[in-house]
Amino acid sequence: VRPHMPSSQCPPCSKPVYTVLVVLFLASITFPPGLGQFMASRLTMKEHLISLFDNHTWSSLVPNASGVAKPGGLWQEWDHPSATIYGTLSFFLFMKFWMLILATTLPLPAGYFMPIFIYGAAIGRLIGEVVALLFPRGLHSEGLPRPIIPAGYALAGHWAPGPHPAHRAGRTGGQCHQPEEPTVLLRCHHHRQEAALPA
Repeated sequence: VRPHMPSSQCPPCSKPVYTVLVVLFLASITFPPGLGQFMASRLTMKEHLISLFDNHTWSSLVPNASGVAKPGGLWQEWDHPSATIYGTLSFFLFMKFWMLILATTLPLPAGYFMPIFIYGAAIGRLIGEVVALLFPRGLHSEGLPRPIIPAGYALAGHWAPGPHPAHRAGRTGGQCHQPEEPTVLLRCHHHRQEAALPA
């Protein structure tokens, strides 16, 4: 089967040119003083994951954040004065989606393992922050209210896109098989969060 990608239709001499153009295009978009400031582009892949797995709820930290970034406060890279954390996470997901697709057209080997992990973690973090916004006092299912931990959603999203063994996904909350009961799913997910995340 012949692949139908832009780079496969180029003459051999133009493949390096195509590669350089795509790399320059992607690098210019993610340049931190430009659009990259809305995507936390100053962070490395490892720092992206560390920031997305932060146990704090960012929406509660934003009103108390100072203008100077503190050492280790990687979450502040997602807090831009012109946008909310929901906006930066959404913009990050939108931009990374088509940039990852464009990167797959390059005629050279590329590592998509970590970017897909980060993409899944960002989806989970955004969902977790939205749930924390909707339920600021936590979920009242049984007994005391359980606080929303967006890092747990990021951890579940981190494992979701990749091909992982079921037992590894189960440790992060992937084995809640009751889709007809959303509250049960969230309750089950919170039990997994407490087991998977440090206090």
